[in-house]
Amino acid sequence: MKTFFSAPLAIMICASGCVAPSPASPPQVVDLARDSTAIAIEVHTSHDLALFLFSYHAARSLSDRELRNRRPLSVKDAALLAEHAEAFAPVYAAFQPYLDAHPLFDRNMLFMGANLTGGLVEFPDPAVSAAMDAFRPTYEAYFAPAHRAATDSYRAMLESQIAQYGDAMARAVVRELSGEWRVEPIRIDVVPYATRIGAYTNSHHTVISASQPDYRTHALEMAFHEAAHTDPMFSQLREVAAEALEANGLEERRFWHYLQFYGVGRAARSVLGEDYVPYHEATGLSSRSAKPWYDAIAAVWDDHDTLRDRAHAAAALIAAREAS
Repeated sequence: MKTFFSAPLAIMICASGCVAPSPASPPQVVDLARDSTAIAIEVHTSHDLALFLFSYHAARSLSDRELRNRRPLSVKDAALLAEHAEAFAPVYAAFQPYLDAHPLFDRNMLFMGANLTGGLVEFPDPAVSAAMDAFRPTYEAYFAPAHRAATDSYRAMLESQIAQYGDAMARAVVRELSGEWRVEPIRIDVVPYATRIGAYTNSHHTVISASQPDYRTHALEMAFHEAAHTDPMFSQLREVAAEALEANGLEERRFWHYLQFYGVGRAARSVLGEDYVPYHEATGLSSRSAKPWYDAIAAVWDDHDTLRDRAHAAAALIAAREAS
């Protein structure tokens, strides 16, 4: 069954179980005009991936090791985990090799996630697979109902926002970042836990946490922020930032990300209204150590029409301030 919207932005909603796929929600597909200002986004809620990432974060939460970017469990999940510690023990043991790993940057974890979301790759760790299968009945009985309520509501909210604003948002991001969207669709999986920050994206796949309050209140913006982490837009953004830094004798490895947050935030405000507060402002991200860079970006943005000119002007302003 297919439903066609007028906006050149696709949404496909599906839910899948771990061993055999659960019945998927009816896919809603937009007939895309394949141009550089349109982007197709497929939004999924995978039960497999939800269990996998919950298991990873739960194992990390139980470890007494010094772990980077530990993502706390909710109070309810932490209490349930303590109650069902015996059932979870094999999962905790199986995830020991991955406690210091990141699901995006560790090859095995990346392949596990790909396998669980339909990728044509083998699941690389049989011990993790077996432990999760053994824990599945406990997870389904006690953890999954609340997890699915959260992910389903986030998915529905994001679906609604993309259907209403997606076309305008796609074009606004292109305008602000002077980039081009990929031709192929981007898959978003909404899960209970993604990372401590709230999301991660590889070349074509985004994972977003439904339990991250700041992502829930900035769902549309952050979906497009994550989409801008894919090529060709991502490479274009990084190239422009690197050129501007080199031309002005500066080093700042996150400059490209400041430009991305600022540009996508402006795009969201232009689409959602002047009362909308972009993510970097609402979370205080642009008021911390990177404040001078965000201030410089904001000071020059409206004076230029391309990201290249904006980046060079912001970098020149930073260089001038450092020299004075």
